Amino acid sequence: DTKVEAAINYLRNVKQIPIGGTSAGCAILGGTYFSALYGTLTSTESLANPYNRYLTLGHNDFLSQPYLSNVITDTHFNNPDRRGRLITFLARMNQDYGVVGRGIGVDESTAVCIESGGTGRVFGSGTTFFLSQNGLASKPETCVNGSPLDWYRNRQA
Repeated sequence: DTKVEAAINYLRNVKQIPIGGTSAGCAILGGTYFSALYGTLTSTESLANPYNRYLTLGHNDFLSQPYLSNVITDTHFNNPDRRGRLITFLARMNQDYGVVGRGIGVDESTAVCIESGGTGRVFGSGTTFFLSQNGLASKPETCVNGSPLDWYRNRQA
């Protein structure tokens, strides 16, 4: 627990102020987040092994944002190498925490703000991608250490 965490949670949950950010400021907004404790990784690395030592996630231990509790974000999404990474994050959320997750991929020069009623607004010149897992039945077929992620579900994941 930090003073920054307390201040952000107070502004969001008591004062009902929209919270948003770019880059790292966006990356920490979801209930689950890529913590990058040991560095970063590419889509190829994460898809090849969803438990790669560089794929570290935090879960429900920082910000308390009701509309983002089952969400993970990834930034700099205009880098095509982030797309498979976000899919792997969603697979890990489901496998590790039993969460039917949603993902938000945000380009550079773009921010997403979630208002007090849960409405998301996109600001900036880039694109934002919203991903949603297709229900609990669409969990990954294979999401284990040392094996490639298998989450095809006849293209329904």
